[in-house]
Amino acid sequence: ALGPFIFNQVRQKYRIRGTLKQVYRNQEAITDELIELLHRPSCDPGAQKVFASILTAPAGPHPSELLPKIQAPLLVIWGENDPWTPISGGKIYQDLAEKGASVQFVPVPNTGHCPHDERPTIVNSLILDWLSQR
Repeated sequence: ALGPFIFNQVRQKYRIRGTLKQVYRNQEAITDELIELLHRPSCDPGAQKVFASILTAPAGPHPSELLPKIQAPLLVIWGENDPWTPISGGKIYQDLAEKGASVQFVPVPNTGHCPHDERPTIVNSLILDWLSQR
C-alpha cells in the first residue's frame, strides 16, 4: 500500500512547513498555527482518499475556456514571487484587463503562492477597495 505511506509522509508537520517555506515569500507568515490548520484535515477519516483523488484527477479546463463564460466582474490577486504559478501565468487576466474586460489584475510584490496568508492586510484592503467600486 504505497498510497497510505506517501500520504503519511506528506502530511507530516515538518514537511508541511518545508513546503510552505518553498512557496511563501513572507516567511513570517509561516506560523505554528498555520501548520496546525493545514495538518488537521489530514487526520480526518477519508483524508488519504481525498489526497489521492486530487493527485489523480484530470487537470480540468484551461482558464481561456472558462473566462468567456464569466458574467461578473473579476478581481485576480497574484503573488509576484509565486514559485508554483509564476506571475507569467496571469497573463491571460492581464490581457483581459488591458482590453477593457471587467477584470482587475493586481500583482502583490514580495509575495509567493498565498497572498491572502502572506499579506492579509494588503489583500483585505484590495478586496474591500474593489468591492466598494461595485
